[in-house]
Amino acid sequence: MKKLIFIISILLIGLYGFAYIFSNHMLNSALAKLQNIKEFKIDSVNKNSSILSNSLNFRLQYKDFDLDIDMSSSYNPLFIFNGFKINGDIKDLSQDSVNLAKFSLNIPLYGGKIHIQADISPIQIIQHHSSIKFSNISINSIMDSKKLYFIKANFDKAKFEFDNINVDMSGIFSEIEYIDGVDFADFNPYALNPSNLKLLIDNLSSNINFINLTSENIRLNSKINAYSLADIFTDLTAKYIMVNGIAFDDISSKIILKNISTSNYKNFIISKPEIVVDNLTIRDLLELKFDILIDNQSLKGLNLNGEFIAYKPISHIKGLEFISIYEKFLISNGVLIQNGNGYVSKFKSNIQNSEIIFNNSVKFSDILSEF
Repeated sequence: MKKLIFIISILLIGLYGFAYIFSNHMLNSALAKLQNIKEFKIDSVNKNSSILSNSLNFRLQYKDFDLDIDMSSSYNPLFIFNGFKINGDIKDLSQDSVNLAKFSLNIPLYGGKIHIQADISPIQIIQHHSSIKFSNISINSIMDSKKLYFIKANFDKAKFEFDNINVDMSGIFSEIEYIDGVDFADFNPYALNPSNLKLLIDNLSSNINFINLTSENIRLNSKINAYSLADIFTDLTAKYIMVNGIAFDDISSKIILKNISTSNYKNFIISKPEIVVDNLTIRDLLELKFDILIDNQSLKGLNLNGEFIAYKPISHIKGLEFISIYEKFLISNGVLIQNGNGYVSKFKSNIQNSEIIFNNSVKFSDILSEF
């Protein structure tokens, strides 16, 4: 019996020592990862160890951010079964050390995925005539020692103000997945293009240059297939959208972007992108389908093909009655063809002269000359 107790004691001491070493290793590894990101400046590093815990404190500067980061871990022999946990706090040194976030990392011992949970305090950034405000944010993510694979975020409210643009949102949920992972060493906006993106917004209200827009239950699902160029598939729905008091119910659309450069926005035209709007619908009102292929930077190689169907005249919508005169003009000139209670129009471009043709016979340039 004494031998058994002695063996268990030795085992526990060994495990405790291993936990202590592993704890130090993980904190040092976390610091090393941040130091390897060239955009970050790390200084004022302090490390402390005790019988039951290790801690790490340092200052991180990135552009306009000046942060104080505390990380600590406690350990015991049972960590070999439960994994390892690091807790931390992030304070903003530029705002009297206000607490920005609390986070925890659950790290498996045998090289599995690391799970991070963070609660971020309300954030307000004001610069010149612009401001960004967020309510409390809850974030969950999955990563390993080299790459980030998944982020889920919830926050109640967000507000943006940029010159003549004001946007208020509430009930916001997002999920971002990187199937192959995004490398921490490649810290730039273009490396953060997700494989799958889900965004839900319960309420949105915006004012952009005298255009007032409100909407409810916005749902966006996007999937990106990235090779040398990316194909982006997006489903977008909204319960309703109101623009300057004019309401539209049950909006849905499938949008496909092909041959999109995700490495540099300046290469958007050079990559010869194709934009496909597949079945944009507004319930009981209209349906729109079109695709655009852009062949060169001057847009003279624009290849357009599409169809527009209105189940009833758009001028029947309250607030759009004034469109009636334009509908009559377009019908009389063959751009719109009456179809039941509404009308239909098919359109395509002529690559040779960049002319847009409606219903295989009506030139857009002729319509402009008569308007």
